[in-house]
Parts: sequence; structure tokens; C-alpha cells
Amino acid sequence: MLEMEFPIRSSPAILYDFISNTSNITQWFCDDLKTKDKDHYIFIWEGEGSREVLVEKKIRGKLVRFSYTDSPKGEFLEFEVIKDDLTGDVLMKVTDFCDEDEAEFNQQVWAADMEHLTSVVGAH
Repeated sequence: MLEMEFPIRSSPAILYDFISNTSNITQWFCDDLKTKDKDHYIFIWEGEGSREVLVEKKIRGKLVRFSYTDSPKGEFLEFEVIKDDLTGDVLMKVTDFCDEDEAEFNQQVWAADMEHLTSVVGAH
């Protein structure tokens, strides 16, 4: 399991909108997203095919957890918006599962995704 935190200069409300709103997810995470119903999505990436996901958990304004239907039980992808009350810093925490030999590559992919998200939300 990978747990990574990325500082992003943005309001927590805006960040949450970009992890929970289907039209905003396609601006930074996947090329397209199809909705089967309110809790089942199909993420589509060019050249990588698609993966069906279930929205497993939502905490409004803070967290969204997705479970890929083709992954082992208990594995998930989670985005959590964290605001440090003392400093006011905002972080995006990403929890993802991968094989140990893929961890370094996945960290690089997530760093690039978070850089893209930062650009999309205008938080350079």
C-alpha cells in the first residue's frame, strides 16, 4: 500500500470538488468517465483501457474512496483532502495499492497526476 501526501495551494472545497465531481475528475485523472449509476463509474484512459470502480465511501468535503471491481477485496484508491488547522496548509493524501516492485513507478505517476491537478485548480 502506498500513502502519499502532496501539498496543494487550494481551498479544501475546491480540491474535494475535483475528487468527487465526475466532470472534474476527467480534467486531471482519467481521459473519460462513464457513469453506470451514482456509485458505479468506468474510468477510461487512452491506451490503458478502462477500469470499473465503485464509490465505496464519501465523507463530504474530505474524502472519496474508490474500489476497482477487478482488484482484490480490501484494496482501494482513496483521495483525502487534509487541512492543517495550525498552519492552514492543504494536502491531498492519496492511498493506492500496488505490487512492491511497482511502488517507485507509481509514486512518480502520482506525483505527475498531482502536478496536473495543481495546474487544473490554478494552484501553482
